Amino acid sequence: MFAGFGYDAARMEHIASLANASIGSVYHHFAGKERLAAALYVEGLLDYRRSFMRALRESGPGGAVTVKALAANHLAWVADNPELAAFVLSSEAGLRRSAAPEVRLARRRISEAIGSWIGQEAARGTVRDIPPELFYAIVIGPAQEFARQWLTTARESKPIEDAEEPLAEAAWRAVRA
Repeated sequence: MFAGFGYDAARMEHIASLANASIGSVYHHFAGKERLAAALYVEGLLDYRRSFMRALRESGPGGAVTVKALAANHLAWVADNPELAAFVLSSEAGLRRSAAPEVRLARRRISEAIGSWIGQEAARGTVRDIPPELFYAIVIGPAQEFARQWLTTARESKPIEDAEEPLAEAAWRAVRA
């Protein structure tokens, strides 16, 4: 409902109906649309974080392989979860504030994992020693911007997979030592 109609147009009655639940049950669990949207936002971020961490762990040795895997993983997560990705990527600042503790924790864990990986790879001379927040923005930023465009205008006309190789290669060139 949020992705398809937007936060303002989504009504708890419709959400309850789609969930095959009573309106009272939905309000009991979420105390309102804002908390429901915040919970969905957090779940989306946590699902993305799990995917990101798996890509970081499983990409194997070497800076280029990992950096390219992270950029590609971002696009793959969006392609696999287009409605959730559209909701998470377009969420309003107020919604992000309502989910702030969970969001901060998810971001901190990604930042810590990236920082540890950068430290190891920078010591090997494969990547530049840059702060994790900058690394994430450089590696994921272009893929995220493309994903936003793909979700809103290009989904039917261009496969997201077509962007994987050029964006992954650009990410690697941007952070390699």
